Amino acid sequence: MNYHGTDYVLGHILRAARITGKDKLEVDFLAGTAEPSELLVAPVKESVEWYCKTFADFVNRSGSDIDLIVSAKMTFKYDLKITRPYPRDPKIIENPYTCDVVIIDNRQKEHAVHFESWWFPE
Repeated sequence: MNYHGTDYVLGHILRAARITGKDKLEVDFLAGTAEPSELLVAPVKESVEWYCKTFADFVNRSGSDIDLIVSAKMTFKYDLKITRPYPRDPKIIENPYTCDVVIIDNRQKEHAVHFESWWFPE
């Protein structure tokens, strides 16, 4: 997810997670839903809505057909218990995150990808 408002969307999610203690955002691209609501601060909500709205077009432009997809979900999770100073500026504290996207096609074949890294709010 890209820059939105005053920070990257990942930064908005982390800031909300630190405030609320809710550490996992789940997005259903086909249903156009995301939860928990505590993480859906305005920039996150707007970004998620845009990605859900444009998901079918993205799939079609990639050479596939949205009708072949029966499920498309993303789970984004911060580990709020683990922190470290950002290597380039030790005053900034970052947390690790994982991002899993699972798309299931009409043959029930699962297409999954996993990312993990560190992030901090700007």
